[in-house]
Amino acid sequence: MVFETGSGDEWLTEVLRRRLAPFQVMFSLLGVSNTARRQDGSWRIRINGRKTIDAEVELQKHSNEWELLVSNGPSPVSADQEHVQEFVSLFIWVYQSRPTDRVTVLRNIITLYTTNIAGLLDEIENIHASARTNFNVYIEDSVDEFIDFQQEVSRYVFETQREISNLRRDLSNAVSKDLFRVFGFILVTGVGVVSQISKVTNARNALGIALIPVGIYMILSLVGIRGLNKQFDSIESSREDYYNLYERFLDEQILDDITDSEADSDLKTQFKRGVKLYYGLFGILLAITIYLVIDLLLTSGPATKLLTEILSS
Repeated sequence: MVFETGSGDEWLTEVLRRRLAPFQVMFSLLGVSNTARRQDGSWRIRINGRKTIDAEVELQKHSNEWELLVSNGPSPVSADQEHVQEFVSLFIWVYQSRPTDRVTVLRNIITLYTTNIAGLLDEIENIHASARTNFNVYIEDSVDEFIDFQQEVSRYVFETQREISNLRRDLSNAVSKDLFRVFGFILVTGVGVVSQISKVTNARNALGIALIPVGIYMILSLVGIRGLNKQFDSIESSREDYYNLYERFLDEQILDDITDSEADSDLKTQFKRGVKLYYGLFGILLAITIYLVIDLLLTSGPATKLLTEILSS
């Protein structure tokens, strides 16, 4: 609260400033305190910094003059106009821009200079100058820290992208290799194994028995892909925990810009599509294999009839 009459009457201005000084100090104290609680006509305030200042402050009228009474230190608080105006100026500076950062710096400085309210006013000029200087240092350190955090998150995103890229490559290789192996296995068993087994049993049973290892191989392949998918889920879960940790240090929009890149989204989408394709393709092949084994060895269904017709022709 800064008072100016604008009338040019210096005497009146001085009188009003003197009368309002306790109110200015009170409101400034409330503004820079961590907590302020009204109790029994007074305010219980706490300033937490490097140390802690606890005090009860109260405005009382005495002989037509308002006084500021405090429980911590000399009371009533007496301060000349220069100190009061310096405190008000400091209060205005704190809430002018970036109040959260500035008030944090100020509380640390206050508790380094004094442990009571009277000492705060006595040292207000030094506190004000030190708060401004240390805030500039705080900003520089914050910028350096911000850049470090940003680079750390960027490195982490790059490393996890590389891991997902490796998983996607392993998945692509698995699809091509497993398809080749399945059809090669079928061809080998059809030509070699069936011809050997058919010497002791008929072709239908031989083919059904030969398809069992093919089905087992496809089951093992699906289990392997499930393992890749679990690795992907583990990476995503670790990412989520990592990003939640750095939300306290980086702006949400900046964090999103780093983590939600188009390349990253494409990698995840391609991997998920690959997993679905693999499950779909090998799921169908496994279902066909199981059906053929059951048909040939147990039920003598359509596949058995088709095989019989082929062999008879």
